[in-house]
Amino acid sequence: MTVSKLLNFRAAAEELNYSQSTISDHIRNLELDLNTKLFDRIGKKVFLTDCGQKLILDWL
Repeated sequence: MTVSKLLNFRAAAEELNYSQSTISDHIRNLELDLNTKLFDRIGKKVFLTDCGQKLILDWL
């Protein structure tokens, strides 16, 4: 949720007091478990995919 709110892995890691690599690992594992891509990473920018947006809306 924090990455989707901030659209920034580093900022989410800082807010949650985790390392950026831990956040990246958690997202990668979630994407593998769900068998879908939740974020598009273009350079240093992060965007929610359609599936990522649906997951957030379903969760809320």
